[in-house]
Amino acid sequence: MVKILIAEEMQILRDCLKLAIESGDEFEVVACASNGLEAIEMAKIFEPDLVLLELNIPIISGYNVIKEIKKINSNIKILVLTIEENEESMNLALQKGADGYFLKNIGFEDLYVILKSTFEGSSFYFNNKEFMKEGEYNTEPKIAGDLKIIFTPRERQVLELVVKGMTNEEIAR
Repeated sequence: MVKILIAEEMQILRDCLKLAIESGDEFEVVACASNGLEAIEMAKIFEPDLVLLELNIPIISGYNVIKEIKKINSNIKILVLTIEENEESMNLALQKGADGYFLKNIGFEDLYVILKSTFEGSSFYFNNKEFMKEGEYNTEPKIAGDLKIIFTPRERQVLELVVKGMTNEEIAR
């Protein structure tokens, strides 16, 4: 089983990512961090195979988190999941040691494919709001046809509210 660390500031996104990632039987989320310092410490403690990292994370920037985690263990794969849609951010993240860079506008099936492929040695990066495997020129996203994500009625309700753009406080009410 592939051990994953999620480093994302927003609790609801961490929870949704964890649910989606653990819906299959290949991945286990061993820890979740809400800031860069926690991400580095948890990488030391839990020794993940793969880190899913938001670049705009508090306390220590995502770029420095990449660098520090690679110092801990250069074999840890780091995937940047972000809203930063520009080549400068992507290039800097890749220079620091990220193994992939993609935008938060992907679906759960695409995320699953990216996680699996990255763990197996591929690199992914965004291109025109989609992702490409390193060396590919076709921008069609990969689809994991056999992935089944089953949400409880409450999880589905929360996800629908997130998609509508509601804040954590509004969702809690």
